[in-house]
Amino acid sequence: MSLSLKMISHIIITVLLSTNIATSWADLPPSLETPNVTLHLNGEATRSKFFIQIYDLGLYLPTPNTNPTDIIKANSPMALILEITTDKVTPEKMKSAIIESFSDATNGDTSDIQPELDKFIKIFEPNITKGDVYKFIFTPETGISIVKNGKTDNIINSFKFKEVLFSIWLGENPVSNSMKNKLLKG
Repeated sequence: MSLSLKMISHIIITVLLSTNIATSWADLPPSLETPNVTLHLNGEATRSKFFIQIYDLGLYLPTPNTNPTDIIKANSPMALILEITTDKVTPEKMKSAIIESFSDATNGDTSDIQPELDKFIKIFEPNITKGDVYKFIFTPETGISIVKNGKTDNIINSFKFKEVLFSIWLGENPVSNSMKNKLLKG
């Protein structure tokens, strides 16, 4: 009896893990038009915690690239598309995750980008809904245009902020090494 319960437990855990690791739920577009260039999906990944898929993320670049430092330092058009895939995300949880992620990406010192970070956090207020799509589109001329569900919500004109934003997923201390590797698929 004990062996069969052990086998059943193993099967259940395997099924749960395999559904968690599945490819993203969102249907991210293969390309994204910007004013001067078409960006192409470089890679996509799903952020999960405790078997719950939180969001899908796509990295868009003019040409395929697998070098995270080159991407972070590039002063050329690029974008991230983030789609919320659960109803468990609240503005408070998102604010906490953003603060932690930016802190990790800056080795605990966000002072150089604090005004931009405060502006960024506000785009996730007053609510976050499953299916919300956020586009963070960087162009050297404009900075980061933030588009929520098809409507431009804000613009953050700071190259330093762009570097830190992309470092959250591509930097030395990414939110997830697995996500980083998938985004850098090229």
